[in-house]
Amino acid sequence: MSYAEDCSIFTPDHPSSKYANIYNAVFDVHFFAHFAGWFGKMLIMRDWWVAWICSAGFEFLELTFRYWLPNFYECWWDSLLLDLFGCNLLGIVIGAWFLKRFGVSRISWVKEPTKPHKITQTQEAPCNNVVLRVLEKLRPSALEQYEWSALQNLNRYIGVTVFVVICLLIDCNNFFYKFLVWIPPNHDLLKYRLLLWGFVAIATSKEWYEYVSNPYCKRLGPFAWLTFYVSLIELSSIYKFAVETNSFTAPFPDWIWYCWYTFGVLYSWGFYVAFKNG
Repeated sequence: MSYAEDCSIFTPDHPSSKYANIYNAVFDVHFFAHFAGWFGKMLIMRDWWVAWICSAGFEFLELTFRYWLPNFYECWWDSLLLDLFGCNLLGIVIGAWFLKRFGVSRISWVKEPTKPHKITQTQEAPCNNVVLRVLEKLRPSALEQYEWSALQNLNRYIGVTVFVVICLLIDCNNFFYKFLVWIPPNHDLLKYRLLLWGFVAIATSKEWYEYVSNPYCKRLGPFAWLTFYVSLIELSSIYKFAVETNSFTAPFPDWIWYCWYTFGVLYSWGFYVAFKNG
């Protein structure tokens, strides 16, 4: 299925609307699904730049792999105006506002640490008012805001790179599975997969963020390991099905390779900046 069968913006001959294509795209269930999805992803990633990189990165992957997956074919205005700068951006912005409005700093639930704690990065000054300290304990720490700071040093740069790659891999696996295993877009299996990945991603992002940003954190959490293993198993099975069915043999046009070369140069520059800063 391709979404680029008719990319006309102005449709004067359409019986219902002069902008029927745009109207149908905006009021399609996928438009609201994109908005809700990126709102949820912003709550998971909790960083404006990381979420924006993932959003733009996925649109670029759609351009790259649309020569293999017809489902990735979209009109230019659908990809740019409705997806990237439309529902994706709106979901990220509202998610960022939600985090700013309801986000809280990290706290110790059990007792005030009497010596430097090797798990937390920051520690609030002790409060003389016992009542205020007790009330502070009642605030949830689930919406702690993240500061990924990818260019701060090389370790963070590589850590953010791994995080973004895994996020994009999980998103792309969904579409490759649908194509190779012939799963209908509205099948419950895809919904269950999305739901499970959403819950796992909440814990995974926290564990990976601690591992990358906290110098006292020396071990990676179980959910992060689970995410790596499952995503790689998915990729391995996709590769197996693709080889057996000889599915993805269409070559990419030259302009796609030029875009990837440009991306490689920009990534290398960021690598150098992070190395220099660290």
